[in-house]
Amino acid sequence: MSSSLSVRRRPLLLGFLGALAAPWGRVIAAEPAPGSALRALVERHVDMLLEAEPFYASMLGVATPQQASSLPMGIAPAQRRRMLAWNRRTLAALQRIDIRRLDEADAVTHDVRRHHLEDAIAGARFPDHLLPIHHLPGHPLYMLAQPTSLSAFAGAVDHERHLTRLAQVPAWCRQAIANLREGVRRGIVLPTVIIERVVPMLRALAQPDPTRNAYAQATQLIPAAVPEATRRRLVRAYHELVARQVAPAVARLAQVLDDEVRPHGRKSSGLGDLPDGKAWYAHLVRSNTTTALGVAEIHALGLAEVERLRGEMAKVQAQYGFSGSLEDFLAWHGKRPEARPFKSEREVLDAFAELDRRIAPQLPRLFGRLPKAPLEIRPEPELTRDTASDHYEPPAIDGSRPGVFYAVITDPREYATTRMAALFLHEARPGHHYQASLAQELPLNRMQRFWFYDAFGEGWALYAETLGHSLGLYGEPDAHLGHLGLAMLRAVRLVVDTGLHEQGWTRERAIQYLVANTGFSQRDARAQIERYMVAPGQALSYAIGRMKIESLRDKASAALGERFSLAAFHDEVLGSGSVPLSVLEAKIDRWIGRVKT
Repeated sequence: MSSSLSVRRRPLLLGFLGALAAPWGRVIAAEPAPGSALRALVERHVDMLLEAEPFYASMLGVATPQQASSLPMGIAPAQRRRMLAWNRRTLAALQRIDIRRLDEADAVTHDVRRHHLEDAIAGARFPDHLLPIHHLPGHPLYMLAQPTSLSAFAGAVDHERHLTRLAQVPAWCRQAIANLREGVRRGIVLPTVIIERVVPMLRALAQPDPTRNAYAQATQLIPAAVPEATRRRLVRAYHELVARQVAPAVARLAQVLDDEVRPHGRKSSGLGDLPDGKAWYAHLVRSNTTTALGVAEIHALGLAEVERLRGEMAKVQAQYGFSGSLEDFLAWHGKRPEARPFKSEREVLDAFAELDRRIAPQLPRLFGRLPKAPLEIRPEPELTRDTASDHYEPPAIDGSRPGVFYAVITDPREYATTRMAALFLHEARPGHHYQASLAQELPLNRMQRFWFYDAFGEGWALYAETLGHSLGLYGEPDAHLGHLGLAMLRAVRLVVDTGLHEQGWTRERAIQYLVANTGFSQRDARAQIERYMVAPGQALSYAIGRMKIESLRDKASAALGERFSLAAFHDEVLGSGSVPLSVLEAKIDRWIGRVKT
């Protein structure tokens, strides 16, 4: 789940705070029981966040009519101010709750909310709204061009709401342009190479012919049951809106980005080169890892993990009888024709389906709880295929959409089998699909059912890759090397992310370090590094989270001895939804104490 829709620090929609202000004080004041007061506070917090992130509400299948008709406008400075004020008042209310009188579930909820609010308040000083556009999947402008990820489009009313959303694109673009110009004035701009990635994407979305524009392709989703007159009206509305308002607005944004911002684009690659950039990055490290680990500590940890994994890879190299360097071995291994047997996209998808058929029957011995939501395997849409990584999107809670693993297949003839097993364990089951789907299905408050902390979610998914040993997927050296290769990628991220954003590494140095240790092609390494350049700190969450979960498993096993159950441990880890690692550690410590007694 490439964290394509992170919502922890995004601001409130205009006017929503006022709607909450009156009932806020009455509900908290009228409820004397700490647990009930906490749950009421959390429900209001969820309502606020879903209003601020209406796309996320749609993806989950819980959107109100207003949310289903709204575009996220978190880049607006006025909304950022409202969000900060709301978070401060909510934290003050949370601090008035007597945590000594909370049960286990409510204690976890309290700790999660406190972390969320303190993190959001700490991050409000950093002007991320001045960097409103990037090239990665999950951006509002790109998601609108892939409407099936937002709605099932069961009837005409869904299209009416989607049209209302599309009509807000010009306002979003105007705000983005204002932000970009302010960013130029303050020296807060994207690297030039990233701007050069974004401009062609925006120009593609600004196609003036509505019959060819991606935003108007929603006309193909009008159900057959819709009366013909209504169908014609909807098609005409889409075409007119896109041709007259949406496409020109996106074209204007592309023009401003190219003509006014690109000449001021940064030659440097890291956030540390921006005003207050090192403090900004230090905050994002804490936010994304949900730990107190420092930047230098993480860099050193990454270097040590890279060396450990190089040793493990060398053992696999010996199985092949290859006598050259590890770098030469990885390059040789990656070019073997038997590792690239596919001739079509369908063959790649069928190979993933076969992996799923091998994995799914074995999982009941590793988990006491299994998700009910179905899982589908789909190719990445063409718009974002050149810049995306394989990723997962969670199911809709109302059952209208399954969990989806998206495979990025730019050229099926170049899609290697080596990493497919580990990749599927991470992105599908028992990785993101189990974490996200179980959270939705458990009797948790909506915050813990819906929200995603990268250090937990990506850490769990990377931990899930290690279960391939128990599932018999890594018996062949090819698949084992693929597993080590993906683990190496996450270790390299600890080095290059901190190198880029704190130590002043260039993009080229980071690319070469990644190539040397992973065997990635220059193209794939470039895509990875450019992702880290626009999402500082996010890439740290994988290895840091996996290491924490492994250490908690080992701690529990040592403490419980024969009482330790791996399935019970997994259920406990996943049993509170997505939580900060500090909260997870305290939760597992309490679980160990309960099992002991």
